Amino acid sequence: MLPQVIVGRHCCAQSTNPDNYRPLVGDELIDELGHLAQSLAGARICEINATSAGGGVAELLAAEMPVLQAIGVNADWQLIHGDAPFFEVTKAFHNALQGADLDLSETIKQTYLDRNLACAEMIEGAYDVYIVHDYLVADIEGCAQRVLNLLDDAEEKQALGEAGAKGCVRSFYCPDSCAMN
Repeated sequence: MLPQVIVGRHCCAQSTNPDNYRPLVGDELIDELGHLAQSLAGARICEINATSAGGGVAELLAAEMPVLQAIGVNADWQLIHGDAPFFEVTKAFHNALQGADLDLSETIKQTYLDRNLACAEMIEGAYDVYIVHDYLVADIEGCAQRVLNLLDDAEEKQALGEAGAKGCVRSFYCPDSCAMN
């Protein structure tokens, strides 16, 4: 199972109550936020990244998750697992994105893909939407689909939820900054 980050439910905190922002942004925007949240009623969202502290994504999710909970959106935040070779590879990716040379060998590719597959296998529960926040797990969509294709046992598929195994990967979103070509 991927570790789940529990930020805490702060629905009564001033910073997570959208109504407290009405004087700043107006009724129209806050009402629209409420309507958008209602349109997600019943949907399960899984936010995935590599760390719960130290980094822009972690800071944004730490602030976002209580707001999502306050407006009634059913969202979880899960973290990938990594080992030293995986993080060496992703550090090399990071450095390459900033201009360093990278010899994308088969070993590097396989290390990266193997860890993404292992993480995909650890996702528990049927989510309707997965939001992948960084390139460390950019291939988790493909890996999750491969995992689901391997589930031949009807009992295993049913254990994933009413929608069955295919419902687990209805939608993946990965910002352009983490998409792998």
